[in-house]
Amino acid sequence: MGMDSQATKTGNLPSGDSRSSHPLRGDYSAIGPDYSVEQPFDHYTDVEHDRWRRLYRHQMALMPRYAVKEFVTSIEHLDVAAGIPDFRRINESLGRLTGFKIIAVPGLIPDEKFFEHLANRRFPITWWIREESELDYLEEPDRMCSMISSAMCRCSRIPSLPITWSSMAGQVQLRRG
Repeated sequence: MGMDSQATKTGNLPSGDSRSSHPLRGDYSAIGPDYSVEQPFDHYTDVEHDRWRRLYRHQMALMPRYAVKEFVTSIEHLDVAAGIPDFRRINESLGRLTGFKIIAVPGLIPDEKFFEHLANRRFPITWWIREESELDYLEEPDRMCSMISSAMCRCSRIPSLPITWSSMAGQVQLRRG
């Protein structure tokens, strides 16, 4: 079964006010206490990998116009153009370079858990990819949004600077409560 056809399961959903016009996506039934899940990498379909490649090419074509060169280079170094990235593979180099790792989450997670992950050098990324009809816009972050955001962990001439700020932001937010 491909990820596109997987029904959203709503066990243990994040609480709070939802301003979205649609239900949360992702399978929340298998979340851990920190809202992480296993990335179901082997279940992505060829159609989903093709959608990722097209979306990646489209986003990368826009990048030089809107992002600094170091950011674009950082995304290219993640080496994710060939298909939906396997977090295990990315974590090998990301961990070595930054001390951060990517963890899979089902979708939106509570703020406290998000900042707890950042404080502990874990960057939460949703495992699902947007639908074909959403290539230009979607309401919540999907893998592409999150993967591009994780490039900030690599985009400084001082490699530890962005990740230090991410980790510190998580720690400050946790202290604020």
